Amino acid sequence: MKLFKRLLFILFLLLLIFIIPHILPKIEFNSPYSYALYSSNGKLLDAMVAQDGQWRIPMIQNEMPHKVIIALLLLEDKRYYYHKGVDYASLIRALYQNIKHHKVISGGSTISMQVARLYYKNNHRTLTQKIKEILLAWYMEFTMSKEEILKLYLQNAPFGGNIVGIETAAWKYFGCSASSLSWAESTMLATIPNNPANIHPSKNKQKLKIKRNRLLKLLYDVHVIDKQTYELSIEEDIPEVSLDFPHQTPHLLQYLIKKYPNQTLFKTSIEENIQVSIYEILERYKDEYKANNIKNVALMVYRLKDGKVIAYVGNYKEQSNQNNAHYVNIIESKRSGGSILKPFLYATMLNEGELLPDMLIPDVPIQIGNFAPKNFNRGYDGAVRAHTALARSLNVPSVKMLQWYGIQRFIDNLKELGFTTINRSQDYYGLSLILGGCEIKMSELVMAYAKMAWKLTHKSNDNFRFSYLIDEIEDNQDNTLLSKASCWLTFNAMLDVERPENERYWYFFDTKQKIAWKTGTSFAFRDAWAVGVTPEYVVAVWVGNATGEGSAELTGIKKAAPILFEVFSILPYTNKWFATPYDDLQLIETCRQSGYPASIWCTDKVKSLAPKTSIKVKVCPYHREFFLDSSATYRVHSDCESVHNMVKKVFFVLPPTMEFYYRKHNAWYKTLPAYRNDCEQSHIESKQNIDFVYPQQYTNVIIPRNLDGTYSSTLFEVSHRFVSTIVYWYLDGKFIGQTQNKHQMPIATTMGKHTITVQDEYGETKQIEFNVVNEP
Repeated sequence: MKLFKRLLFILFLLLLIFIIPHILPKIEFNSPYSYALYSSNGKLLDAMVAQDGQWRIPMIQNEMPHKVIIALLLLEDKRYYYHKGVDYASLIRALYQNIKHHKVISGGSTISMQVARLYYKNNHRTLTQKIKEILLAWYMEFTMSKEEILKLYLQNAPFGGNIVGIETAAWKYFGCSASSLSWAESTMLATIPNNPANIHPSKNKQKLKIKRNRLLKLLYDVHVIDKQTYELSIEEDIPEVSLDFPHQTPHLLQYLIKKYPNQTLFKTSIEENIQVSIYEILERYKDEYKANNIKNVALMVYRLKDGKVIAYVGNYKEQSNQNNAHYVNIIESKRSGGSILKPFLYATMLNEGELLPDMLIPDVPIQIGNFAPKNFNRGYDGAVRAHTALARSLNVPSVKMLQWYGIQRFIDNLKELGFTTINRSQDYYGLSLILGGCEIKMSELVMAYAKMAWKLTHKSNDNFRFSYLIDEIEDNQDNTLLSKASCWLTFNAMLDVERPENERYWYFFDTKQKIAWKTGTSFAFRDAWAVGVTPEYVVAVWVGNATGEGSAELTGIKKAAPILFEVFSILPYTNKWFATPYDDLQLIETCRQSGYPASIWCTDKVKSLAPKTSIKVKVCPYHREFFLDSSATYRVHSDCESVHNMVKKVFFVLPPTMEFYYRKHNAWYKTLPAYRNDCEQSHIESKQNIDFVYPQQYTNVIIPRNLDGTYSSTLFEVSHRFVSTIVYWYLDGKFIGQTQNKHQMPIATTMGKHTITVQDEYGETKQIEFNVVNEP
């Protein structure tokens, strides 16, 4: 019975020995760490000093600096792996030396005891302090592994000044991680914690070299290093000056600190070589941009293969700029996007069957309430194909498309694509939404374009990913808004963006590389944008002033696009284009001239690709059948010509104002023949020959002043299908003149509401109301 009780007691003790170390809390230092951001290849890109003013960069998990550990243990604690916190032989030897010399010569402390001293933050060498260190060393040995204790030492050992920890020292003195140090570098750092206040690279360099070489000799003597390594290592110089910590991604570091408040070390997907190359590109542009009063640039590169951001410039500034605006992270700031959202409207309308790529969109002067959009070149084409309007970034056709589609519907779609800053009502934004009348973030812009490209480069069950961290997987974001077909057709339209041929900054562009791209310029030239998409990457560039100050030269095509293409030139590429999503496309029969689904009167029909969805576009409205006389020279009708003598002929006829501009750019366009003289007064067909170019219905009109202060007049204009027709003008019912060939009339009148009426010589009349907001 006694034997059984003894066995139970022994078993209980064994259980305690094995269980207690896992129950008792491990020693943890409460010193704050510095924030550190690493590239994908382990290069330190940015760091922030800890809250206590010390540089204390955390060690990367599972990356122990083995050379440093070997040198450290040989110098400080040869029997580290054989004792349990206290090396009694070393302790007795140190006690003997101290008594013999009547002063402290050696402490006899093991690595575990040194960790205890660092933990207590007490450098006084008293008997009481030594006992406390021994007790804590025993406790650590009982509750922690040798590797864990070593890591605590390496993470918290002092290396001179405010440099704490081996990882911090390695980057400060040698510009590399501790695990990448050479033998000479490792031994130098191993000797510093013994006397960090008096010996480090900035103080007593010669003594430091002697101590380092002595340790290298010990390593050679115990056959850790060979003779050649020893001889080469002792010849290495101590670093002349300590290095500044890099600050290549300060805005990304701040963003990650905010997003992950409990994390101090960030292993990102940033490609160091690409990040450095981008900074070199921006450096080349700084003088030119500075001359144009442009001070800031932001840029992001996203890789489609794995959903990672590989370059991040939150706000680059030219160095002489002394204001604090460069601290603003433009990538996460709300800025006006100009025309940069137009492709999303194009893709959305394609996706829902409300647009075809070759459809003609009106491009004429328009006035909607107080909103009168203008094209950037101040000209009009009358009508342009939808894909051309996108490629040329024409404002008027884009506004018409948004008017057709609906502002609120488009806002909802933008939200689904990930734009969180477009959160007001349709009444707030109005139709200016498509021209930059809203604020966006670059990060969300890149994400939206990336979702479209992801759709074409990944399988349907492979959820969209967007991440800055190399080990982070965010695959819970789905992209169901746009079909593959609509994305593919949109990117193909963006291939056709017209590039200026005579601009010097296109010399570097490799025309073999296919890039779908779009620019944007905000109101008052405050923001210049460019975004480019390939099957490999999405790149976005913003150029401007973080303060919001504008510049006359600040346009997307002039300032952002050159940087965009130069960045693409340094990225690896395969020259592949997005595969055609045949299963998502359909061939429909369209009218070659109008791009609409062919009507019964369309004689020149073509097969066009469109998303496989219900096509809601009506058939071609511009091809109509007309009756001509037997010579096919004049139009006639049954009141003036026998049906047997009539000839049927189909004409492509645009509305008067569209026709007025369209025929200026399209020499092939033929106007309708005039009515024969005996038919002009009696025809019964609805007349659609005359229309106002300016103003439109309910336009607010401003009468300009002359240089002497007197009021001038405003030029009104109408278009007539037959320009030689005489047009009579009436202001508020009073005749004011007539025009022929060029139908323009100067108008000067009083403030308030007025009517302007025009009537051609055949009696066709058009009338509108307008409002004068100042008085002549």
